[in-house]
Amino acid sequence: GWLSNGDKVPPAEFAKLAAEYSECPSG
Repeated sequence: GWLSNGDKVPPAEFAKLAAEYSECPSG
């Protein structure tokens, strides 16, 4: 999944992405 690249995403950006992905189906 996209979480595999979380290590390359800053915590702040990751939080924003998480909020966006939480609204969309990230199968």
